[in-house]
Amino acid sequence: MMMQVNWLEDGHLMESSEEDRPSPIRRRVALYVDRTTRQWVVRDPVGDWWSLPSTDDGWMHRAPFELSEDSELESVPRHYLSMLNLPF
Repeated sequence: MMMQVNWLEDGHLMESSEEDRPSPIRRRVALYVDRTTRQWVVRDPVGDWWSLPSTDDGWMHRAPFELSEDSELESVPRHYLSMLNLPF
């Protein structure tokens, strides 16, 4: 089976094969802490980056995250994802 990977206009990846229609590639969720702001940073399954405040409902108050020269991201083990109550 031949597989083809293409970039979409919105910046996401699509994969397709001869047998099926294109389907979005789902990335793994990743969790970081930004040491400069002391906030959680999440990369969601579609590849978007979010800054979350340290509250019980941080996802509801998320803001787009943009990496800057001052950012100090540190990877956090995946088992911490469950304590953030993320919708994925």
